[in-house]
Amino acid sequence: MAVRNPFKIDMLRRQFDACLHCHEIKHRDLVRPDGTPHRGNTIATWFWRGYEGVKPNWDAGSRQSAAYAAFRAGQVVKKQEGKTNVQS
Repeated sequence: MAVRNPFKIDMLRRQFDACLHCHEIKHRDLVRPDGTPHRGNTIATWFWRGYEGVKPNWDAGSRQSAAYAAFRAGQVVKKQEGKTNVQS
């Protein structure tokens, strides 16, 4: 999935990219063997909240967290899946 990384801070860039990669390869930290979301850690929980469209109130400090980068990655994956699943 070719996606523009929206983060300038290296740690957030790496977190965002790692979440996209883990989703793409269906890594066990994000996806269970049966294909359902795995929420066994904070990063996975925030990734799936972004994917599901949860609207938390992020303040300036929390937008500098790994959880926020994971949340944004979930949003991007959902948006990309919507684009690829559109039938003409």
